[in-house]
Amino acid sequence: MQWNRRNIMLIILSVLLLISLIYLNQPGTRWVETFSAADSEPFGGKAVHVLLEEQAGGEVTSSFKTLYELTSSPDSLTGNLLIIASYMGLTPEDWTALKTYVEAGHTVLIASRSIGDTARKELGLEWNNLIGLSPDSLIRGKFNEPEVEVSFNRKGYPVKNFRLPGSAVLQYLEADSSAWHKVWARNEEGKIVFMEYPMGKGQLFISPNPQLLTNVYCLDTAVNGFSAGLLSVFPRGEDIVHIEYYQLGRGKSQSRMRFILSEAPLKWAWFLTLFTLFIFVFFEARRRQRIIPLTKPVRNTSLEFTQTLGQLYYTARHDHQKLIAKRINYFYQHVARRYHIFLKSVDEDQVAQLAQLSGKDPEKLNRLIRVVRQADENQGLDDAFLKELEELLYWFYQGRTSSK
Repeated sequence: MQWNRRNIMLIILSVLLLISLIYLNQPGTRWVETFSAADSEPFGGKAVHVLLEEQAGGEVTSSFKTLYELTSSPDSLTGNLLIIASYMGLTPEDWTALKTYVEAGHTVLIASRSIGDTARKELGLEWNNLIGLSPDSLIRGKFNEPEVEVSFNRKGYPVKNFRLPGSAVLQYLEADSSAWHKVWARNEEGKIVFMEYPMGKGQLFISPNPQLLTNVYCLDTAVNGFSAGLLSVFPRGEDIVHIEYYQLGRGKSQSRMRFILSEAPLKWAWFLTLFTLFIFVFFEARRRQRIIPLTKPVRNTSLEFTQTLGQLYYTARHDHQKLIAKRINYFYQHVARRYHIFLKSVDEDQVAQLAQLSGKDPEKLNRLIRVVRQADENQGLDDAFLKELEELLYWFYQGRTSSK
């Protein structure tokens, strides 16, 4: 493949531009709620898993299946469950599977701003926002957030009060006055921010503020005490399964392309490959001009003839007879071919006819004929004679006219 200078410069400039864009678009802090155990950004859940392993002492794993899939799979689910999501939409099948699992003697903690109509109506719950704050105001420092006092009342322990930023407890719960739920934490206005529903042999815990179980708050000394209190509901020594499906979906897809795009170096390598292929196709797909063949210059036969004669003179300079014979023979052939006059037996009528047809001076033409005759008789064939013969032949060939 042939590359001209313009194409090479365009490719180099394009690669430099792409590198500049990559450098200038380095990802900053992402304030996006993922709650993922693999995410170390502010609203990821990596610190939550570390805190759980320290407090509960069991193994903490992640799952990307629904509650219905987990409880109905052949592999029996034995651990307690942690579900963190911005907004959950439990289907009736998921809710039924969850109740059955809790009643069998397991502990489930749900931290979400909604759980779906079926579960909400059966539990008699409503989610509400604090006045002036909303879930869209989670980026701390972007607003003048007030502090909220929250009291944590764990059974068997004294009441503990926390001064939390408003962004940590954006929502609260309103529950029907039913005796079958327990309140673990309230804000300064008496609103519920953490509660328990005993079901059979197990317990279902609900928090309306999933942001409490993220890196930014679990690492904040003003908040992590309250976050640790939420996670303390899990019995020690038992395994915990973090269900990430309700926030990330099938996040652990085995697709090769998804894996490539999930890793920053592989993603940029993929984009660079596509960009290079695009540049290649762009320049190679254009119609290319057919290569113009090199044409040889027109041969100068007169020059070649002169060079041949010169070489002949050089190689035969001591043998004038052969050279003179060739020159005279060529002269006879030229006159016969052009003027149809045969000079082997020359007479005055032929010379006059040749002078008339060629337009040459009769006197000088007679001189040429005499020299030719002398050459035929091999008389005085020296260098001077050869020079005179050539001068007369040159005169005859120069400026000759066409025969009529």
